[in-house]
Amino acid sequence: MSFELSVNRVARSSALVFGLAAASLSAAQVSLQTLVRTGQTLPGLPFSVDTINAPGVSGNGKIGFRGTFTDGSAVSRTFYYADGQVRFRSDDGGNYASFEDSVGVSNNGQFNYSISENGLDSVRSGSGIVLNDGDVAPALPGKFISFASRPKMAADGTQFIVAGFTSIQGAATEGRVFYKRAANGTYSVIAKSGDALPVGNYSGTGVDFGYNNSLNGDSVIHSAVSDAGGNPRFIIVDGNVVAQTGLSSGIGGNWQNFTAGTLGVDSAGNWVAAGDTSAATTEDHFVIYNGQIVAKEGTTYAGVSLTGGVVPRHTSVSDSGDLLHVWGSGSNVHLFHTTTTDLSTAAKLLSSGDAVDLDGDNTADGTLVTIRNFNVSTVQSLTMAADGYAYFVATIQPRDTASAQYDAIVRLAVNPVPEPATILALGAGAVALLRRRNRKN
Repeated sequence: MSFELSVNRVARSSALVFGLAAASLSAAQVSLQTLVRTGQTLPGLPFSVDTINAPGVSGNGKIGFRGTFTDGSAVSRTFYYADGQVRFRSDDGGNYASFEDSVGVSNNGQFNYSISENGLDSVRSGSGIVLNDGDVAPALPGKFISFASRPKMAADGTQFIVAGFTSIQGAATEGRVFYKRAANGTYSVIAKSGDALPVGNYSGTGVDFGYNNSLNGDSVIHSAVSDAGGNPRFIIVDGNVVAQTGLSSGIGGNWQNFTAGTLGVDSAGNWVAAGDTSAATTEDHFVIYNGQIVAKEGTTYAGVSLTGGVVPRHTSVSDSGDLLHVWGSGSNVHLFHTTTTDLSTAAKLLSSGDAVDLDGDNTADGTLVTIRNFNVSTVQSLTMAADGYAYFVATIQPRDTASAQYDAIVRLAVNPVPEPATILALGAGAVALLRRRNRKN
């Protein structure tokens, strides 16, 4: 028997044992790892955290987010956190405003975020201002930047930005442009106001703030609005229109709305989105993958009835073929998982009211109240990273119900990638097994 085959068998056996153990535990509670929570302090922040927003997540699990704290003068302030520490605080004396929720993080810890200082809207990174109100517009001859907004980042540090442009420096916005800024600083235009659509052109605000990029930065999905009558909306993946409002959905009724904050795409250009159709209101909401139905309102999915106002809130798709989506009504939510190779394979991972273990001791520390629902027009509130974990903000009720609820950025193991130490341990186990067998032969 080859060494490789022995390792594979040991790995599969170990995975089976671990899987059975996890299954027995999940019958009682769900294990979540807390990364950041309200009420704690952070490196670079001597005050406790008051609020946290949805995290940007790198491929290898680094997080960045916007939060608030109360300073020593009882004034509420904003901070940005990325890759293990607070990178910006609004109490440093600057004239800041317009703190956006979007934060991008790369695998090596680069980050970006957007704020306004002295009335000038900008995207910034660890090295300073990336794009600023009043700058000459990159790749748009004769134009100037009027705002810079909604930054995201790919694994290698490639940045994505939605900006406004104008013909006169300092004048009002004439249109929008969707930029890709390569790791070497070179800009390219993905789409801009005035570009052609199947019906009309991108309107002045037609480059929507809702978009997402793949882990490697090669694929992009965004929503667009036409200046034609009725202002039809589109989902566009790598320059190709994949859905248009007013046209047949193929799942009942016509496409009616796409929820911008649910757009997701993997490195191969496979995409996911949610929204609703013109079908009856009891069955119009959907989650689709490459245009195929994943889950639909009015049905039972993974044992959960998607009725009574339960609608899709968040989605995420990974390069490993994992597709996640959250459905909810009020604070009551359900997190589902399926594989992109078989959309009929569905499992519920977590629901409001589930007991959760937050410190890894296999004892419930509280219950899940909800998965936070942030601004779904621009913010992805759920991310499935390449490390095999799902990242989101959870509201937790401690086991001691007299204690106040708190919010936490948590991660949930969905299809975790083994740590190098684990792989080495499995390999060592396989070698030992092989040696014992050789002694017997």
